[in-house]
Amino acid sequence: SYIINALCILTVFFVVWLNGKYLFQVCRVYGDSMHPTYYNSDTLLVNKFDKTFDHNDIIVFNCQNDIFIKRVVGVPGDKVQIIDGVLYVNDAACETVDDSSISYGCLALDPINLKTDEYFVLGDNHENSMDSRYPEVGPINTKDIIGRVIMKLM
Repeated sequence: SYIINALCILTVFFVVWLNGKYLFQVCRVYGDSMHPTYYNSDTLLVNKFDKTFDHNDIIVFNCQNDIFIKRVVGVPGDKVQIIDGVLYVNDAACETVDDSSISYGCLALDPINLKTDEYFVLGDNHENSMDSRYPEVGPINTKDIIGRVIMKLM
């Protein structure tokens, strides 16, 4: 009975550890770059298992020894550019969550052709977001992506 209880407890700890390491992660939002979708101090659940990402997915990734949360606007093979404050993906104008003009295009003023392992991300609050437009971030490499946000917890 004692051995069975101990094995059950060890199994529970192993499953919890496995979920945290490979399947899911809880992440907290810091700042206003994803406003109005997410707000400062929101808690999010991240799927770490599925490594396929598409346009409009919100991903969590490592950058500059920090964790960033942004929306995917360009996937591998896409051409991304910001012209006169409008986001273009593969030469088609795209709507963004923040309907305002994107005042700072920086890297995306010229066309960016995403490689097979790169994603272009923007914060929903364009005027208050460090994202792929900036040289410090640039296109996000697949190996730096932790996972996709699947739900807001709190």
